[in-house]
Formats: sequence, C-alpha cells, structure tokens
Amino acid sequence: MGVSAIQGSFGVGLQQTPGTAAATINYIPAATVNLNMDQMAQSLPQEIGGAMWSRQSYKTGVQVGGDVTFNVRANSIGWLLRAFSGSATAAAPANGVTRHTFIENADLDFIPWVTINKNVTDLWAEQYVDCRVDTFRLDVPAAGIVTGTFGFVGRTTNEIEVPTETFDDTPLFETCTGRVVVGGVSTYKTTRVAIDFSNNLSRDERIIGNYFLDDITVVRRSARITVDTYLKDPTWYRQVYRNGGSTLGAAFDPAVYSAELDLEIQTAQHVVGTEHGKIRLVIPNMDFLTFPVSLSGNDFVRVTMTAELTISGTNPPFYLDLTNTQANYNLS
Repeated sequence: MGVSAIQGSFGVGLQQTPGTAAATINYIPAATVNLNMDQMAQSLPQEIGGAMWSRQSYKTGVQVGGDVTFNVRANSIGWLLRAFSGSATAAAPANGVTRHTFIENADLDFIPWVTINKNVTDLWAEQYVDCRVDTFRLDVPAAGIVTGTFGFVGRTTNEIEVPTETFDDTPLFETCTGRVVVGGVSTYKTTRVAIDFSNNLSRDERIIGNYFLDDITVVRRSARITVDTYLKDPTWYRQVYRNGGSTLGAAFDPAVYSAELDLEIQTAQHVVGTEHGKIRLVIPNMDFLTFPVSLSGNDFVRVTMTAELTISGTNPPFYLDLTNTQANYNLS
C-alpha cells in the first residue's frame, strides 16, 4: 500500500545569517512540492585498458533545487515575498490589520537566506539550509484563486526528525474580488494575468575542497508579464505595433510602448472583523512586446499580450503591498 502525499509538509523560515538554520519555520499548505536534493553522480569515463562495462561511479557534489506551488494565503505568502524581494516594511496597524510593502532591497544583490523543511509523508524529513528564492510566478486567473510558484536553489541538506506542523489557514485571494489596471485604464477584459519574476541565481559557484555550493549570487533580475484578454477594440494592438498610433494608414513604429500595471486582489472572507486581506502588485513600467491575433471559426477572439518589466527613472522596478494580520516578516 502506498502513502498519501497529504501527510507531508513544506515549511520556510528566514535566516539571520548564512550557515545557521532559521529559528522559526512557517508551514504553508502546498499543492505540489518538487524540491529535492540533487546529487551529481557520474560514471567513470571508459579507460583504455579498462573493461567493456563501467568500472565505477563517483559523486562530485550536491545542491538543492526545485519549486513549490500553492494557493496564495493572506499571511504566509509574505514570508516568500520577503525571501524573493529582499526588503519588507510594515505600516502602523489599523483595525487589526497591517500593510506590508515588499520592494527590492537597497543593496541590490541582497536577498535573505532561507531554511526549508520538507516532510515526506511522515516517513522522513529533510532540512535545507542556505537556500535562496530563484523564481516567483504569480498566477491570477478569472473566476478562480491566486496561485504562486516559488523556485529555490540551496546549498546544504540534512535529515531531521519529522516535525510537528501548524499550517497557515488564513483566507485565500479570490480573483472575482480583483481589478486590473493597465496604463490607467480599468476597462480591459482581462481573463488571466501571470507575472514571472526571476533572480537568475548562480548555480556553479564551486571550489576545490567543498561538495556544496560556495555561494549563491543574484546575477540579474527580470520579470515577464502575460495578459490574456478577449479582443474588444484595437487599442492594445496599436500600442504594441504602432506605439499607440490610431489613424488610418499608421505604419509600424519602432518605438516600444510602455505603461504601468496595477493589479489588486482581495480575500472574499474577512481576515479580522470587517477587514479583508489584500494583495496589490504595481509595476510602474512594462514594455509591450507582442500581441499576436489569430482567428478561429466558431469562437470569439482571444489574445495574449506579453510585456517585460523595465526600469524607468527613480521608480522602483515593482512593489507589492500585502494587507493581513501578520505583525512583521523579520528574519529569525
């Protein structure tokens, strides 16, 4: 008889210092946990004077890698947002809720080290220390709930006792409560918004005398935005290909059209009293890249626009506001 994955768990904590596990682990209900120890095992190359079959295998190192997908909850998402962005500030509480703002850290290549606990269906558990968030996908579909996927790269792994978990059960973000504003316009018919952030972490910082990664560095940051829509008018098409030109005879324009994305979703349930949880993502400048239009018989026209986050003036590349009942997202 097999075992159910429901008995497993995923937990994350923000470390004060590299090499020391976080004192507090926050357990988050997960849909999938594809996070594993990745050992580099190889067969010895064939040698002249050797045998017809491989004579030996050997290990050259180990690291942690993979991703976790979950339904975004009002409180626990903040630990991962802090781990991805590097900086979190909290406004003064009001009516039992606190608004947290996550932005890029002033030290641009800083993001916290994190500790991850993975319980494999109560059969055994592993702790991964010195991990960093590599990728973050926020997926916002029509008539659904917000989901998130975080990818990690980590240095060390140890087996630990199966933990006793307390899971976050704060409300989910339901997209029927949301709004999408592009370039100040809120009337576009968007059916899905997905944002793929990446810290583009290094994976090859290896030195002689160490089986583990010596360090994990933020190489560069990027974000790709995709917006699915029902085609209602030519506005986005003209912005993508003609930089907003709308007169008859307007030709291709080599200038790239840019606009702000402002996305906000609430929890349908109250998090305390009459207060709802809220998550708001603002990207001040995204460059419109493609808007391919295909026609199919017996269907209305569906289009996916792609855009890229770019920096503009002194604006932060992005900021995320999260309103909930959590006091702070401090390192531990």
